[in-house]
Amino acid sequence: AQEILADNRSAPVRWLRSQSDYLVASGTDDWLIAVGIFFRNLFAVHIVVGVLVFTVFAVLAGAGRSSLFPQIFAHPPGPSMWGPVTPSVWWWVPLAILGLVVVPMKLGYWLAPKTSSYRAHPPYPFAAWVVLIAGASVALGLSGGGLWAGGALGILGLAWLWQESARRGLPETTTRQLQQEGAAARNRLSRGLGEVLLLFAGTLVWVGLDSLAGTVAGKRHLGEAAGVFLALAPGLQLLRTWADRVLPKGDGPNAATKLKVTAVLLALLLLFVVDVAAHKVFLATAPVTAWAVVLVALVFSVVLGRAFDFLNLTSLHATYSARIVRTFLGATNTDRTSGKDAVAADVSIARPGDDIAHHLYRPEDHGGPLHLISVCINETIDHASQRHDATRKGTIMTVGSFGASVGRRYFATWSRRVEVPGWLRFRRWIEGIDLDQDTPPTLDALRVDADPGSFHPLARRDGYPAVVQGLSLGDWVGTSGAAFSTGRGRSTHALEALFMGIVNLRLGFWWDSGVRATERPGRYPANVWRRLKELPSSVFRTQFLLLSEWTARFGGPSCELWNLSDGGHLDNSSLYELVRRRVPFIIATDATRDLGYAFDDLGTWVENVRVDFGAEVVWIDPSEFTRSDAKDAVPPAIVRGWIALDDTDLTGGPIGSLGDIKGNPSRGGPGTKHAAIARIVYLDRRTKDSWLLVIKASLTGDEPLDVARFAKLNPDFPQDSTADQFYDENRWESYRRLGQKAAAAVIR
Repeated sequence: AQEILADNRSAPVRWLRSQSDYLVASGTDDWLIAVGIFFRNLFAVHIVVGVLVFTVFAVLAGAGRSSLFPQIFAHPPGPSMWGPVTPSVWWWVPLAILGLVVVPMKLGYWLAPKTSSYRAHPPYPFAAWVVLIAGASVALGLSGGGLWAGGALGILGLAWLWQESARRGLPETTTRQLQQEGAAARNRLSRGLGEVLLLFAGTLVWVGLDSLAGTVAGKRHLGEAAGVFLALAPGLQLLRTWADRVLPKGDGPNAATKLKVTAVLLALLLLFVVDVAAHKVFLATAPVTAWAVVLVALVFSVVLGRAFDFLNLTSLHATYSARIVRTFLGATNTDRTSGKDAVAADVSIARPGDDIAHHLYRPEDHGGPLHLISVCINETIDHASQRHDATRKGTIMTVGSFGASVGRRYFATWSRRVEVPGWLRFRRWIEGIDLDQDTPPTLDALRVDADPGSFHPLARRDGYPAVVQGLSLGDWVGTSGAAFSTGRGRSTHALEALFMGIVNLRLGFWWDSGVRATERPGRYPANVWRRLKELPSSVFRTQFLLLSEWTARFGGPSCELWNLSDGGHLDNSSLYELVRRRVPFIIATDATRDLGYAFDDLGTWVENVRVDFGAEVVWIDPSEFTRSDAKDAVPPAIVRGWIALDDTDLTGGPIGSLGDIKGNPSRGGPGTKHAAIARIVYLDRRTKDSWLLVIKASLTGDEPLDVARFAKLNPDFPQDSTADQFYDENRWESYRRLGQKAAAAVIR
């Protein structure tokens, strides 16, 4: 393999050079296929999600028109304020939430015990509450004040009930510990109030939307308008084109704001269209027929709620992975590169031998490298506290022939000892998968500590290995390159995810960990309220996982299905796993986009390994090697045996400080060095220091003529955006030759 890669005229290198533009649609046939795949997936996703939303809206529309519905709710007060709009029959829901929950919860907060006090209630707020009770009671007997006084008494009574309910379930306390009970009760009331306020805002928007939808549904010529709308549906392709243009340039505030506003408007438009259809069903048909339609939609949604394969089949992951396999892994397929088979030379056609099952991929057994593939497990909701994670928003997962590591401390090894749980055996029986004939290797969870009750993302309570979803090498590589998706680690944003979900710009992959949330040891137990909230998501699981992508709510490794994306969303340097293993000498190529040579990704990595592993990265200027007091700064023999440093003059060679590395025609011209060196100090001192050599894509002014010419014509070179994957022969050869030049200068 080394000889093949070193030979610029070898068949695999020629294949890579000629087929590197296949990752994106280039020719007419590729474009037509891409458009067909996009519309197929877009249509399927919106049908599945839309039918469920239609079912909910239709049930509400039908219930509002039912004779059993209290007529008092059908006529809101102040009809003149609605104008030509027919108010929704659910106008009272936000008011009910406001009067029964929001306001009483706010008042109940002040009735909880005071900090550092042994009294059951704070004296002054309690006295004020009593005064209000008395005043409202007197107002009951006054003319015209009965309704308002009764409402005030109800709210004050509910305030008492809410603060009492917040105390339920807390440990029994003595009178001297009431302040602790009060703190816990106030915390519960504050958290509950936040959820209820969100519910209040949602129902308020819903009432406005439902009022407009009901008004439009009752108008004439709606059928013609719907026909026009459907005729214009192919225009949705323009959304994808616009998204492709906006997303790679989404660093600026204007582009990000435009994207978020567009996402909200698109979501409201789609909800409005579905709501109009829900109203129209009950307006245009008999009630029996309308309810039959709703029943069919409900059963359809329940059935597809278990079709987990739908999540990945409707994303762009399969297409992207297939193109990666044919472009890059195809270079190792001798049928393609030998030139003997004209059909095999067609990169658009899948061929046997392009891909391999990941558990069979063991290059280290044949003198090759140990290949580690990192992906990001998107996790915006912490598995324990259920709080929103606003920092990393994900966890690193690395797979290899040995097994897998998750996060900072969890590890598991591949095992063929299989004990398939009953629920998974039943699911695979339905899908027609013969577990006895086609059993993939499984993961045997290895805990850091010996406590069997501690949380582990790849462990089962019964101690058996987790029967995970087996993937091919191409699938894992495609997942590790899923740069644009709804979940993007640190860069995940709810409104951006909403836009990408609506236009189905999804490259991520939903991976089955083989362990249900309830089977995983040490998982934080859910309370009754959380179980009630999770009930719909368990019935309509497929739809809710899609909606979780659209709203950027990912449960992470505490759930059965994990949303995976590009490992660069957390560690774009790929150095995290090597520091975990304390590799003595690391040679890294930095190919991240860095127009200003600010080393942002390296900076993020430095912070992560300091926080997670207690490793301090010390960057060394080679000029320090000659100092008599800089003994620790001189690389050991194993490092000097690899890199181009003169033993008699350690300051020579192409290695410098980070400030010496630059080289971009539009950003200040070339630099003087291609590489920098650092010492990684482990604060626990359990092992010796590691050494890191970083080779950066940069220009030094002595490039070959063709590379220098390309750099002049392309100002961003060699820091082109990774969103541009259309590498023609000139671009591909310029990057290959520049990399060869830099490595040849740095490596002995």
